[in-house]
Amino acid sequence: MYQFKGLIHSIGETKVTNNNGKMYYEREVIVQKNSYNEMGEVSFSTFPKFTFKGDLNCKLLDTFKVNDIVDISFNLNGVNYTNKQNQPANFTQILAYKIEKVNINNTANNEAIPQNAMPTYQNPPQAPAPAATSY
Repeated sequence: MYQFKGLIHSIGETKVTNNNGKMYYEREVIVQKNSYNEMGEVSFSTFPKFTFKGDLNCKLLDTFKVNDIVDISFNLNGVNYTNKQNQPANFTQILAYKIEKVNINNTANNEAIPQNAMPTYQNPPQAPAPAATSY
C-alpha cells in the first residue's frame, strides 16, 4: 500500500466496457504535486494518473472536484508480456482504492493552509553521499 497527497488536476468520466456480458468500470484522476526549492519556489511538478476500477470505486470520485487537496491510497500493478514485435515489454498501472479530502486546517496551531498551497515531498530526493576514501 502506498499513499500520495496532492491537488486534483483532473477527473475523468467513468468508462464502461462490456466483455462477454460482464461490465467493467474504470475512472482516472490526475493529481498534481509540487516540490519546492530552499527559496520556497516550485522546482518541479509531477502529475501521476491514478486508476479506480469497479463501479463502487469509480463512484468514490463523484464527491471530489478539481483543486481539492486529497490523499490517495493505491497499489502498483505491473505485467510483463511480449509485444507485437516479439520483444519483452512491461505495463505498469497505479491502481487506487481509496481517496480522502485533506483537512486544510492545521489543527496544531489553527493556521489555515492557503488554497493554492501544494503539499511537498516528505523526503525530497537527495544526492548520494560521496564514497569514503581511506589512506
